[in-house]
Amino acid sequence: MPNRNSPSTVSLLRLPHLTSSAHHPAAVEEFSVWKKNTPLLYDLVICHSLEWPSLTVQWLPSPPSSFVGDLAIHKLILGTHTSDDSPNFLMVADAYLPRDPSSAIAIDPDNSIFPKGG
Repeated sequence: MPNRNSPSTVSLLRLPHLTSSAHHPAAVEEFSVWKKNTPLLYDLVICHSLEWPSLTVQWLPSPPSSFVGDLAIHKLILGTHTSDDSPNFLMVADAYLPRDPSSAIAIDPDNSIFPKGG
C-alpha cells in the first residue's frame, strides 16, 4: 500500500473533455471507467481542460513557490501538441495542491483562491 503522502498517489491531470461526439465511443467509455475508479487509484485528482493536448508534462524541480492557506503552489511545464496551423509552445503552469493530500476532501474547488479559467 503506497504512503498516502507520497507523490505517486497524487495526480494532476490536464484532460480534454471527452463528451464530444467527435471522439471515438470506445475512448469515451474508457475515460468514464477510469474516472469512476479514480477514488480507488488516487488520493487526489485535479482535472483541467486545455485548448491543446499536452504530450509532455514535467514538474519543475523546486519546492513550492508559495502557500495560499492549505495549498502549496507548484510549477509545471506543459508542451503543446497543436494542429499544423498553429505553432507548438511550452507553458509554465501553477498547480495548487493541498499541503496534506489526506485533507484534500475539505478543500472547496469553488474557493476564490483557485485561479479561474478564461
